[in-house]
Amino acid sequence: MPDASLQPFHDSRLPELMSWFPDQASCRTWGGPEFRHPFTEATFREDARVGTLASWALFTGDGVFAGFGQYYLRAGRCHLARLAIAPGFRGRGLGSTLVRELCRRGSAELGAGSYSLFVLPGNDGALRLYQRLGFTTAPCPEPAAGLEGMVYLVASHLPARARQVRPATPADFPAVLALNEESVRFLSPLTPERLASLHRAAALHCVVEQEGRVIAFLLALREKADYDSVNYRWFDQRYPSFLYIDRVVVSQGAQAGGAGSLLYEHAFTHAGASGVPLLAAEFDVEPPNPASARFHARFGFREVGRQAIAGGRKQVSLQVAAARR
Repeated sequence: MPDASLQPFHDSRLPELMSWFPDQASCRTWGGPEFRHPFTEATFREDARVGTLASWALFTGDGVFAGFGQYYLRAGRCHLARLAIAPGFRGRGLGSTLVRELCRRGSAELGAGSYSLFVLPGNDGALRLYQRLGFTTAPCPEPAAGLEGMVYLVASHLPARARQVRPATPADFPAVLALNEESVRFLSPLTPERLASLHRAAALHCVVEQEGRVIAFLLALREKADYDSVNYRWFDQRYPSFLYIDRVVVSQGAQAGGAGSLLYEHAFTHAGASGVPLLAAEFDVEPPNPASARFHARFGFREVGRQAIAGGRKQVSLQVAAARR
């Protein structure tokens, strides 16, 4: 997902925002139990308090309206309200971006160093998101009509930037090359020219970004690619359709933090969405790499062959796993 940014909400976006809430249940989950449905543009604007509260639109790097949120001062905290991500953009990490950016702007504007929000009971996805960002449940300091049963959450600091998987771009190449060099003893070397070639050939080249820094990357290719790896060619000679994970590299300072698993989950999702039946990978067995063996076993990989490489100095286990439908 491209970088996203907040801009003041403009009334011209109101019809698009209204389309995100097609029924009473979605209106109630978003706007609270008193939100009217069916609505008109006038009642929607009134119930959403657009024009009354500081209202913000989240735009993707491509300029697409993808999120909405508000903030105001409540009980001495920057209180977030009516947070929403457009239906077509959910599940892409934009909810975390929306919350962080609203907290950042709201705390600066309101002079508040802590944050709060309400969640309707049963909105488990939103609750999990806010908890991941550091919010915890607390007694509501200002009970009011219409808030009975609502879950009140607070955070005492600006939510940390969550890890985000996004497509790699040429701007990421210096970071990718540095990560590859960190672990080059387990991998083949990469020059800028070879990386650019692999990037063009790749079916999937993505990075994990945290706090604006690339901490991991994955490169994967489909069958029949123009790639001279002996391990890739082994699979290409035996399987008509597959996604070959050429390399996954995690910064040494971020290992054991889940970035590798995040990338593999992304690769499995990509393969399933692309109709690819198998994922392929290999790891060293001579010298042994038991951590990699355990990691691949967790994802359902099984050995389908072995071969000696590097002039016989290494032996690899060639593995495949079924894609998830």
